[in-house]
Amino acid sequence: MKDILMSQFIYMPRILLALICGMALGYERKRQMKTAGVTTHAMVAAAAALMMVVSKYGFFDVTVFDSVQLDPSRIAAGVVTAISFLGAGVIFNRKMNVSGLTTAAGLWMTVGIGVAVGCGMYGAGVASTVIILILQAVVHWRRSLYKPPVMECIELVVEKHQDIGAILEEISGCRKSMITNMSVSRQANGRMKVKVYASHANTYSIENTIKFMESMPEVVSVKY
Repeated sequence: MKDILMSQFIYMPRILLALICGMALGYERKRQMKTAGVTTHAMVAAAAALMMVVSKYGFFDVTVFDSVQLDPSRIAAGVVTAISFLGAGVIFNRKMNVSGLTTAAGLWMTVGIGVAVGCGMYGAGVASTVIILILQAVVHWRRSLYKPPVMECIELVVEKHQDIGAILEEISGCRKSMITNMSVSRQANGRMKVKVYASHANTYSIENTIKFMESMPEVVSVKY
């Protein structure tokens, strides 16, 4: 019995290595404030490695019979299928915006790393972990350089019987602001109140657009 237990413990370094790789990927996700963090990724990687070890070495006692034929890859295929449910749990869809796809893909990759380490392919598992961490670092570095556009709400009051479409076209054509949405309402004196939502580059000052609007003879007042 003791010899059997000792023979099984030789597989523990594989599970521990998969656990460490999963923790590394989970720590990166935790730093990005994602739903699946260190614990989730570590458990997924360790579980995948354990299942792969069981798939490869857990049936030696029955393979001695000629009537028993086993396919070690079937458990690995089942692990890949099962992770789909966990990955779907971290994907959210709110008002046509989908989030969590990267974390779900990371969990899928974590399973692959765990399976590789469980098979004894230590180099492939560790190298894959390092590659994913480098990829995520590069992506986040590029995002830090990108400054998203700024959205402004501007209210115009124009004289009645003016072509509002032509006014907005002139504004968007001459300035570095892009009009994304607008609403028009008529005031008691007959003038038109136009609420414009415009986006512009982070480095561009909206004051330039405001001054241009105020210089237009059709525009009575501008407020933002």
